[in-house]
Amino acid sequence: MLIKALFLTLAVIPFLAVWASGSDDIKTGKATAPDGVEIVYSAAGQGEPSLLFIHGGFADRSFWSNQMTALAARHRVVAVDLAGHGDSGRNRKVWGIVPFAEDVRAVAEKENLGRLVVLGNSLGGPVAVEAARLMPQRVIAVVPVDTLQSLAQQMPPN
Repeated sequence: MLIKALFLTLAVIPFLAVWASGSDDIKTGKATAPDGVEIVYSAAGQGEPSLLFIHGGFADRSFWSNQMTALAARHRVVAVDLAGHGDSGRNRKVWGIVPFAEDVRAVAEKENLGRLVVLGNSLGGPVAVEAARLMPQRVIAVVPVDTLQSLAQQMPPN
């Protein structure tokens, strides 16, 4: 049942901006990752669960703009620029999935997000899974988008 719900979510989210009325009141915020890198994010709306969007490699938070606008009428929506992407800092010394997940956790803490669904595209998929591991008390679901075709796949540590 959960698989069907996730599939329906993935099928519907890209099209919501076409017909749903949402919020244009998207604000920019900044959080500091544990290694001191400044992480920039966009946030709007109210309501739980909150939705936290993670872009893929070589992209930025604008990838999720349409979804944020559409869904902000019913949820707190947040999209992060991972370190080295978009407007976030590039002064990281150690790169990898875990430091990216720490970026996500820093934003969730800064925004004081409670119940949280983490959505990750491409590179953002493994980051979302790791972020869920770092925040088990907050994350109630992970939605992989064009990523993690096999959950049995073992990701290398870096």
